[in-house]
Amino acid sequence: MTHTAGEVQHLMRRILDHYPTARDAIGACGMSSETFYRIMRKDSRASLKTPTYQRIMAAAEVLNGLPIESEPGAITWPEVAEYATTPEGLAFIVQCRAPKVIGRAA
Repeated sequence: MTHTAGEVQHLMRRILDHYPTARDAIGACGMSSETFYRIMRKDSRASLKTPTYQRIMAAAEVLNGLPIESEPGAITWPEVAEYATTPEGLAFIVQCRAPKVIGRAA
């Protein structure tokens, strides 16, 4: 049976939200970072091998009912997304995207 990345992207997002780092989440699924990035691309038609699909399903099943883990003081992705909609967050984004000035202006 063939599986697509689109079938498991929502589960991967849930797994990512649970672990403090992407590396921990990828390790929990027992896959390489290349496989992870291929799954999470916007092209959800990428195919998955059955063992990879089963490992993702098993990792997501373990999380049912468990609270999201985080390091003390860590900021979650939902908090980042909410901050990005505030005036301060938008100003920060503009500042990050501004070209860097090196040296003195003439």
